[in-house]
Amino acid sequence: MTTETTETTEITTEKIESIVVLNVGGYETYRSSLTAYPDTLLGTMFADRNSSLLKPIAGSNEYFIDRDGHLFRYVLQFYRTGTIHWPTPKESPSLSFTKSELYQELDFFQIPFPPPPSSSQPQSLIHTLPPKKIISFLHALRDVMHESIANYESTINFSFNRNEADKNDYWNNYVAKKPYVGIVRPFAWIAYSILERFGEDMGRWMKVLVPEITFRIEKHLPSGHDPRPYYRVTLSVQDDYDYDCELIRKKVDTDIGINRDN
Repeated sequence: MTTETTETTEITTEKIESIVVLNVGGYETYRSSLTAYPDTLLGTMFADRNSSLLKPIAGSNEYFIDRDGHLFRYVLQFYRTGTIHWPTPKESPSLSFTKSELYQELDFFQIPFPPPPSSSQPQSLIHTLPPKKIISFLHALRDVMHESIANYESTINFSFNRNEADKNDYWNNYVAKKPYVGIVRPFAWIAYSILERFGEDMGRWMKVLVPEITFRIEKHLPSGHDPRPYYRVTLSVQDDYDYDCELIRKKVDTDIGINRDN
């Protein structure tokens, strides 16, 4: 099991609580190492604002992430050092993965990365620019689902059209009915392009960010009935989603001044 070294031999209770075990090859690290990069997938996942959404294994500090453990070594190295090491065949004669696979892994964890020094291949724009729009879109979908749950709705869906002329009326009507869906509206003009390129990835990323949310995407091609191409995105939780009613009662009682101990 890989652990970070510390300068002292004594580990306080506070430090122990801040250690997280990432079940993707048996790695341990400090939460602060991950949250130091808030625009990345793990930085967002372990941010304080999302602590209530985390689902550790059996009440421990261990979190299962369904990714390749060999590749994850290089992902975790970024969080620890701020740099990405590109292994060469000379350094690692028994290298079991390709550069393309490492690119994909870094992209999945939303780690911005330059081309490796030895690369002679031109890199696409998505490899050289931070994917902030995609991360922001993910956060907007997460936040609008939280608002939906707060309104006791277990499902919400959106249609993202390719044609500009189709968008204003749809969103004006939708926001008029449910004001909180305005969280997603700023992405109406780019969502189709994001989903066209990263639709399958969006589902995997959402599963890591908010495990209890189901993300479904359907592409509708032009037809005689509807000539407009669009993506339909559905976010949902189970109908019996645990709202922790007792906790809600306590908070409401406290807010309106009821002392339940009397």
